[in-house]
Amino acid sequence: MLTNKMFMKIFMQNQNTKNNIKSFTLVALLLVGGVFVTAQGIYLDPTCNPPDCNTPGPIAQNEVNQEKSGGLVASGIINNLGDVVSFANVDVGHKYNSEYKKDIFWQKTPAYLFGPTYFQQLFTTANAENELCINPDGKVISCGTAQFAPIKDTYYTNNGVVDFPSGGVEGWVTYKIAPSRSCDTIATADTDWPNGTTLSGENSKKIVFNKWGSYDLKIDCDSVIYTATIKIGGKIIPTNIGSNLTYNLNLGATRQAYVSAVAGGSSGATDKTQTTCVDGYIGGSTSVKLQQGNAVQIVLNLNGGGKAIAGVGSGCNPTPGSGGSVVVNSLASSSTISSFSNGGYAGDGVKGGCSGIPDSENNFNTCNTSTVLPYGRGGSVVDDPNGKGGGGAAYASGFVDLPATGKLLLFVGQAGGKTFSGSPKGQDGYLSITW
Repeated sequence: MLTNKMFMKIFMQNQNTKNNIKSFTLVALLLVGGVFVTAQGIYLDPTCNPPDCNTPGPIAQNEVNQEKSGGLVASGIINNLGDVVSFANVDVGHKYNSEYKKDIFWQKTPAYLFGPTYFQQLFTTANAENELCINPDGKVISCGTAQFAPIKDTYYTNNGVVDFPSGGVEGWVTYKIAPSRSCDTIATADTDWPNGTTLSGENSKKIVFNKWGSYDLKIDCDSVIYTATIKIGGKIIPTNIGSNLTYNLNLGATRQAYVSAVAGGSSGATDKTQTTCVDGYIGGSTSVKLQQGNAVQIVLNLNGGGKAIAGVGSGCNPTPGSGGSVVVNSLASSSTISSFSNGGYAGDGVKGGCSGIPDSENNFNTCNTSTVLPYGRGGSVVDDPNGKGGGGAAYASGFVDLPATGKLLLFVGQAGGKTFSGSPKGQDGYLSITW
């Protein structure tokens, strides 16, 4: 039989056991909570979508500067807004060898630099420093190398008979060779470019070429070959406008020639008295023909601008001049340049219409707002608000094979009109043939 004292002792023991269990549970929870809090310090999920609620650095989508003490390896980095600034070494165009986790680079991936690029220094070895230079082709090179390039291509023109001059045609190349290098010429056929002549310093050198064609002139600089390519060609640009012209061909071989042609613009028309009907003058046509024996081939035929009409006389229908049309165009494309043709544009009120020539940005009908070649535009009326502008002429460009022998028959269209105000003159046509 339990006495009251014994019952109280057992009860107290049970209470102590419960308290100990509670204490252990509390400690365990605190320990677990401590681990949980520490884990929260390592990573915390964002609570919303980017660019808001970003995690802390090192990388987040915001405008705050961030630092990372360790290395950063990425398959690609695209920078669309700010500058990339490095105060340490930058290895551009190499690929990190992630397999070995070491500073080993494979020189495989190219580097693309878009926009202005500035180099404070360029080191080729640990102890050597070289400047960067731009060669005549616009390429970035080390200034310690040789620069070798033609001054310009050379074109020979002779009116009447088209053949290569017996004394040859002169061309020039320029070179700039570092003091530490030695360069010797390598002979080129059909030229007087010698073999074994040593070049040094910075200078230019004349070469005589004996045939039309493209020549690769070479120099050997310590077993490194540099090449300057220069073209010796022919060019015909008739200056006699509005007349039939004949060129006798003696080209030695068939030559692919580039043709650029535009006809003449028509005049504007004006009737200040407003009592009669005044017609403007049409623009002359431009044509290119080839003749071998009695056979004549029309290569190109372009119409000049159409007639403008001004006035209020009986039956008069005032209208600006119409744009010229492309009648015949058998010019072909090359592997790199497409043939092209475009009709002229009608006058616009008192303004003359544009020729079919595109402007420097390859836009059309823009002669009233931007600079284009001054050929083939219709005449504009400047002193009669009721006048009508002339029409622009047609334009074409492309390639034709000139035979080794035969005749080249040319006609360049003259602008319609006169210099006095009754028929404001348009612009003359133009023709060039280059091979």
